Amino acid sequence: RESVLEELEALQRQITERAFEIFNRRGASFGRALDDWLSAEREAIWKPPVELCEKDDEFLVEAALAGVDPKHLDVQITSEELLLSADIAHLHRPGEKIHMCEFGPGKMFRVVRFPRRIDPDNVRADYRDGLLRLWAPAAKEGEARQVKIAAA
Repeated sequence: RESVLEELEALQRQITERAFEIFNRRGASFGRALDDWLSAEREAIWKPPVELCEKDDEFLVEAALAGVDPKHLDVQITSEELLLSADIAHLHRPGEKIHMCEFGPGKMFRVVRFPRRIDPDNVRADYRDGLLRLWAPAAKEGEARQVKIAAA
């Protein structure tokens, strides 16, 4: 969890610095701070489209990650959330004349919070044709048990 928090802090710093640059570029006029922040966030982080559904006490998360090599994909899961991240590289080949390019290097980052706890030890996933599918069974509700109190 520490590395995730450190990564989030670094991303937040990067977004904050870029939002300030956008603010200054606009002439440092107030009233559009949220627009500046959202623009900076879109530049810094790619948030892939995700779907979360539930059937028969199991959650299915599907994330469209076209162009992401699975060996560069970092998937972390807890009983409450799924974290997807990857560093995206995009390079042009030497000698090519680029007429249009909407690809760019950056960070892919997405957090999915489950509506209830899952069993992280029994999660399974596959990645095919740019689509990550992850199945996470809902955690079983614990049975009540008697707690014995030692006499003092």
